[in-house]
Amino acid sequence: MFDWLSNMLPSATASNPVRKTHDYRKYQPALDYFFDPIEEGNGGYMTAQGKGIKQGDYLVLQESSGSCVYQVEEIEYYTNPPEMWMAKLVKVRS
Repeated sequence: MFDWLSNMLPSATASNPVRKTHDYRKYQPALDYFFDPIEEGNGGYMTAQGKGIKQGDYLVLQESSGSCVYQVEEIEYYTNPPEMWMAKLVKVRS
């Protein structure tokens, strides 16, 4: 996990399971994924492909000002193709 990221994410407990972090910085916006900002830039809707992304997981995206971490608030997988999903994200850290 990223050093700066491990210091700001909640630690795992019985009531708070370990959340995965998915790094999307290597992917190209508008080509590999689509991100529509909402709530004055404090969140957004993202459509992409990938396996194993669940509610509560973290996504790291590359933005013009650097990396930004979002938490998956809601996610829904498409039936075709099955690895495509749409999620509502909430910004955790810029």
